[in-house]
Amino acid sequence: SKENLKANTPNKVEKPLYFKNSTVNPSLTFDSFVTGDSNLEAKQAALFVASNPGKGFNPLFIYSNPGLGKTHLLHAIVNHIHETQPGKKALYCDSNDFVQEFVAYATGKKLHNEFMDHILSYDIFLIDDIQNLANKEMTLVFFFDIFNIMHSKGKQIVITSDKHPSELKSFDERLKSRFGQGLTVSINQ
Repeated sequence: SKENLKANTPNKVEKPLYFKNSTVNPSLTFDSFVTGDSNLEAKQAALFVASNPGKGFNPLFIYSNPGLGKTHLLHAIVNHIHETQPGKKALYCDSNDFVQEFVAYATGKKLHNEFMDHILSYDIFLIDDIQNLANKEMTLVFFFDIFNIMHSKGKQIVITSDKHPSELKSFDERLKSRFGQGLTVSINQ
């Protein structure tokens, strides 16, 4: 019958519900990262976090001028985790994608609890270019909640920025303080 045929038809591959624009490039690995004196500490910290998520350096905050490898390190962390710890789930997102998703959540276009639960279902949360959340007060409040819940559950958080946490304008002091609880490393030119 037609019903049996439908029941036995393989499901279509579902598109991601969240963070569709935040994809991880499989070629951006620790092996393909060009290492020198200016970025050795950041690479070592990223590799430690990728090998031991939630076990130290939480959060890991990497900052530098644009174009010096922060995004590459985030992708390398996710790729390393997928390769060496397939039971762990890592969520990489660009801050602009995070803002878009939050707006959809806040305006009711996405279900409130599902969005929060989606993020919290991951073991590692990596957000790129956190400085782009400046002046987005409600998004920062939501991020603060996510950060606190994940951190309290021992889940790894990795953040990149073009500024040191103390220099992030319009960020609440308590959030900047949380960023400093782990390890903050810079990549120099």
